[in-house]
Amino acid sequence: MSLMKLGDLIGKSTLPTRVWIDQRFPKVNQFAAKARRHVSGVEPWSAIEGRIPPVIGTAMDYRLRYAFGITPADKFVAFHGAISAMHDQHRLMPVYNLDLGRWLTEDEHLGSGGSPSGSAPAGSPSPILLWLTESGLEDHGPNLVNEFFDRLRRRVPELAPVNRQLAPAEEDELDRYCLLLALFEQVARSGIVWPGTILANCTRETTCESVLASFPQSWLDDMAGLTVMFYKPWAYYLGRPATLNPRFKLVGTGGADGDLIVDGILIELKAYQDPLFPATIRQLLAYVLLDTEDMYGISGMGMYLVRHGELIVWRLEEAFDLLAGPGRASLPELRAGFRNHLDSLDGDARSVRSGSLTRTSIRIGPTS
Repeated sequence: MSLMKLGDLIGKSTLPTRVWIDQRFPKVNQFAAKARRHVSGVEPWSAIEGRIPPVIGTAMDYRLRYAFGITPADKFVAFHGAISAMHDQHRLMPVYNLDLGRWLTEDEHLGSGGSPSGSAPAGSPSPILLWLTESGLEDHGPNLVNEFFDRLRRRVPELAPVNRQLAPAEEDELDRYCLLLALFEQVARSGIVWPGTILANCTRETTCESVLASFPQSWLDDMAGLTVMFYKPWAYYLGRPATLNPRFKLVGTGGADGDLIVDGILIELKAYQDPLFPATIRQLLAYVLLDTEDMYGISGMGMYLVRHGELIVWRLEEAFDLLAGPGRASLPELRAGFRNHLDSLDGDARSVRSGSLTRTSIRIGPTS
């Protein structure tokens, strides 16, 4: 049975879940049109000429969440993306053993059903990358992935990005980490390492330092500029209680992960040059309704337009009134109805996800 993203349920107007939401919130488009006025005439900022690589948006998600808290490195989707590139497509045995906290030897790997370095089982879409599957650190030196996550665990607390603006050199270092995290997250989400990319061009001899140094200066300038823009609209919220990557239960064992809850406000971070307002609003609505037990105590919702430096926030009850119109059902009733709708889905929709893996929800208290 195939797995679907949340967008597979609400992306098209004819999908049952999208129909359910639009029937109960018929004024999404009018609401979105008013929200768009916040950026009317505002030119999106970019230090990159031409098409902006999608990896920048994912990297900015990591970077901005670091302003609110430090997630343990092994809780990142990126960490699992690095691991997924290190074992065969049948997921028989990761080369990095989380329980042991060390790299497995080739004999251990093969003994557990894994494939030889540089090969994959019949029918696999691509071979394992040698630089990731090479084991035996004593014989071959540090592995790029192991070296990177060890560095991340050590250096990010030293940089102390929570609730403060970094010096240029510090920002440059953290942005490079976020870019590499974003590349690994792309592996987790897509299940492959794309040919011609920075990761695909690595070899056994590639070091963490060389990869971090390989990012184009325009990417780093872009991230630095976007981060500077972030601090003014977020001044009030820095240091407030925050939950990073809130997790929402969908159907069966499936789940979807949001970006951020700060001071009770569910926020989606969007780095598009032309923000997709209706789609983002439906995404926010789905997340709010999925919090059936009110675990997160969501009192507002909003979006931060990364390239416009614009934070748009609505009180939850006010937003629901505007989206649904008079006589709407209560929030508990809407949540119960949405859960019943999802539980009634059959076929492929019984296994739903937001990506290859969901991020772990991390709660952060006030920071002085």
